Amino acid sequence: MSIHFCAIDASINCIGISILELVEPDKIKIIDKTTLKIKKTKYSNRFHKKIDMYEMFVYWLNPRINDISFFIFEGYSYGSPGHLADLGEMNGLLKFYLYKNKKPVDEISPGSVKKIITGNGHAKKPVVAESIKNFLINSDDIVFNSYDESDSVAVGTAYALSMLEVIDE
Repeated sequence: MSIHFCAIDASINCIGISILELVEPDKIKIIDKTTLKIKKTKYSNRFHKKIDMYEMFVYWLNPRINDISFFIFEGYSYGSPGHLADLGEMNGLLKFYLYKNKKPVDEISPGSVKKIITGNGHAKKPVVAESIKNFLINSDDIVFNSYDESDSVAVGTAYALSMLEVIDE
């Protein structure tokens, strides 16, 4: 029986989600991935925007949730001043949905993701997107539609590799 896990790279305008499977100790298979993105419209306030993101998340995840064992979120990036409260509120909504569905949630820091995937804790998104392919068994079949998708795959891969490192100790 294979274990599928879901990695999430959330922002206020976009959520990258990937469902992954650890196939070998250092190889990941992408089962599914998407970018949930708000259409460019005017919102009466930021709260409505977060509710729309939450509803898109639930709509996409609902038919898949029973096949997923646990969820990994990328931790907050403190380089985005002014957005942390909004990001915290939105992540709270997403995590509450997972809590209601009795799904375990953990997180990994952005710097740890970059360090594990590229060897550089300050790597830029294009480097992460290219480097992640070294860990995928189906990289030839995958086209990332956004950096949010490649970042979500990197989040899940880095988390899996870090957990395997803990197990090996």
